[in-house]
This record gives sequence, structure tokens and C-alpha cells, in this order.
Amino acid sequence: MTRFQRFFTLVVVMLLFQPFACNRKNAVETPLRIGVLFPMSGSLEEAGLPNLQAIRLAVEKINSGGGVRSMGGRPLELVYGDTRGQSLIAAREAERLITEEGVLAIIGAYQSSAADAAAKVCERLGAPIIVSSGMADIITDRGFHYTFRLMAKAEHFGRDMVSFLLDFSCLINHPINKAALLYENTAYGTSSALALKKRLMSTELEIAGEVSYRAAGAVDMTQEVGKALDAKPDAILTAMYDHDSLLAARAMEARGMDIPLVNMGATMISRQFIEELGPAVEKYFGMTDYSKLAPYAKDINQEFKDRFHKELPGECALAYQSVWVIKDALERTGTADKKQIRDALAATYMLPGPDMILSVPALFFEPSGQVAHSGSFVVQVQDGETAPVWPPEYTPLGIRWKGSRHFFTSNKETPGGVH
Repeated sequence: MTRFQRFFTLVVVMLLFQPFACNRKNAVETPLRIGVLFPMSGSLEEAGLPNLQAIRLAVEKINSGGGVRSMGGRPLELVYGDTRGQSLIAAREAERLITEEGVLAIIGAYQSSAADAAAKVCERLGAPIIVSSGMADIITDRGFHYTFRLMAKAEHFGRDMVSFLLDFSCLINHPINKAALLYENTAYGTSSALALKKRLMSTELEIAGEVSYRAAGAVDMTQEVGKALDAKPDAILTAMYDHDSLLAARAMEARGMDIPLVNMGATMISRQFIEELGPAVEKYFGMTDYSKLAPYAKDINQEFKDRFHKELPGECALAYQSVWVIKDALERTGTADKKQIRDALAATYMLPGPDMILSVPALFFEPSGQVAHSGSFVVQVQDGETAPVWPPEYTPLGIRWKGSRHFFTSNKETPGGVH
């Protein structure tokens, strides 16, 4: 073969393989689009922001680690939808993300009403949604096939909140016989109140009073808090969002509230609460299904804190985990087909590790799409930081109450020590 013939043959081979090489490069570079549906404006904007930060952190770690390897290293790309805190907008944004933006799955949506509206759209269009936060029971109780939820149901939170209250009563050696309910009137609040009433009626605790209110547009909670405190409860159980919970706390401090308050969610242990209430913040407890003390959560919590100057909130840890759940499903299915992704999500089984930071023996979904629930954590602010204080096996710091620390023992007796 002459030199010209060898050169000609080489050119032909290069031309033949060039489309394959380009296609392979394009396949690697073509991102897998994931929808992110949270309040990014309006009164709940500050609640949505840390969820977005947690999700972006997870995506950056996945992409820097080689993307989805079973699909040639394709990266994840986030496409955002702003619910503005409204269920109708959440539904419209969910449809846009699926039909116009081509997302393979959606993560959201902070509010139960927004998650509920988006889940209906996802079911109709055959696109998976992972509800990272939004606890109304109905979300996973109606037989949808494309809805998966990492947050515990209101039923679970209600059970654990009342159990904590009974343990807390023993721990501080002070009877708690009556509890007042204070809750916002959308799906989150009403389902929470229903779960609490159901659980309270199975105990000897009395429901002293019940107050519901409209969170949207709230500028003052004096009247609602007054009604709850006028019932003379020994504790207050609430379901409140960030903005209205701060308004309620101001009203409670103005009334000189000196009883424990437990919120079905962790809004009352936020940085803003710490700054505004000072030492009084110790009266307020929040509930979450995430503990920063879990073995693989410690590093992520510190990484989030170093980058965003705050600890990783519980619902944001679930948003972070949601990305890894989708990535795990994509690795196992190796396709962008939404039906196959849905089936892979249903078959999820993740053990604790760098990709699974939740405090459960294993992460998997029940047939309803609800994550198998192992129990909630009660958290309290101590020395400016959030600390898990219940259940007993997760209380290395004890519960602080009126200047003293109290520690559970194996039989839940209450040796306390002045701090």
C-alpha cells in the first residue's frame, strides 16, 4: 500500500468514526434534567432557599464525581419552578417542568398543599415526584403510582409528638395534663391537627383548646395565641410555617408564655428564632426526621454549614437525599424513560453511607410510595445550635429546661443536673 493509499484509508476511517465519537461526546454532555419545585418568592421564600442550596450541593457532588455512570457519565441539571407558596401555581409549574422543560422527575415542594397539587399533575403526566417535604397524609394515601415521599406523614409526627410530650412530662417532673392545638388551616395544618387529636384521644391528655388560622398574609398572631393560652394548657402543640411561627412566638413572649411548645416541623429552631428570642428559644421544640448526629450526616452538615453559614435543616436534608435517591434509580435503570425510573424508585433500597445520610437502617418505600418510617426526632436550640433531644437513644446532650439539663435513663427516669 502506497503512502497516499494509507493516508486516504486513515482519512476514511476518521470520517467514519467521527459521528460515533461526536454522538458519544454529546451523550455524556447531554444533562439529565431534574425539576425543583419550591417557594422561591413570596412569604415562604426564606424557607425555600435552603432547600435549593441543599439540592444544588448534592448535584454538584454527583456531577463532580462522574455523573450518572450507567448512562455514560451524564450530569444532572436542575430546572427550577417557583410555587410562590400557592397550590395552583405549583400545579402549573409542575406541568411546565414536565411538558416544556422535559424533566425526568421533580423534587418538592415544602408545603403539603403545593406537593399535593404537583403530585396530581405528575400522576396524570406519568412523571415521578419525590416529596421531600410536605406531610399531609393524603399525599401518599390515595394510591398514586408516581408519588414518593421522604418526609414522615402527619400520622407519624402526631404519634411521636404526643409520645415526646408524655416523656417530657416525666423528665422535668412536672405534670402535663392538657395541650392546646394551634395550626394553620391548609393541608399541612389540618392533617397535623387531625393526627394530633387522634393520638391525644388514645392517651389521658386533654385537648384544652383548638385554634386554626390563615397563614398566608398573616401580620399578627396576638389574637390566635391569646385564644390558645386562655385555655390554660400545660403545653402547646402547633403546625406552623416560618413566618407565622415567628409572629406567634413574639405574641407568646409578650404574654409571658412559660410552657413547652412543640411544632410539627423544625421552623421554631431557625437562626431567626435564635437571634430574635435569645434564651427564650429553649421553650420551643421542633420535629424532624433527620439527625445531624447520624454517622454519614455529620460531614454533610459541616460541609453545608461551612458553605452557607448555617446548619442543614431537617427538611433540607431530605431535599439533599432526594437527589441521591433519583441518582440511585438512574444508575440502576440506565435510561431516561420516566416509567422505568418510576419502577426503579419503587425498588429503592439504600443503606447508610455517603449517599444515604438519613438515620434509618435502610431507605426504602412502602407500596404507597411513603418512605418506611423509623421514628421522628425532637430538636431544641442549645447554645445557639440545634440538638436532637428525643427519642432517648439520640439525646447525648439531654433536654435543657429552665436552665437545667435533664437526661433520660434506660427506664426514662429523670436525673437532672444544673447546667
